[in-house]
Amino acid sequence: MERKHLREIADIDRLQRHISELLGYLERNQDMLVHYAVRRRGGEPISTAFVERAVNEIVAKRMKTRNHRYAGTGRPCSPSLTFVSRR
Repeated sequence: MERKHLREIADIDRLQRHISELLGYLERNQDMLVHYAVRRRGGEPISTAFVERAVNEIVAKRMKTRNHRYAGTGRPCSPSLTFVSRR
């Protein structure tokens, strides 16, 4: 029974450490976080779907002009892209 209790304490300590790291990250990056409710009320877009579609079209066009093809089986060959929007 003592062993289980020590394991639970270790799990709680680890959880507290992760929460502390998360809160620190959020505080350090507060200016970069998007407040979606404010953007929505202001009529600004909150979705990046239009950007993802544009990226997909660009990648498809480049692959077509270079005679590249997506693999039919296995892992997808499309690149992973990230878009960051700043106000």
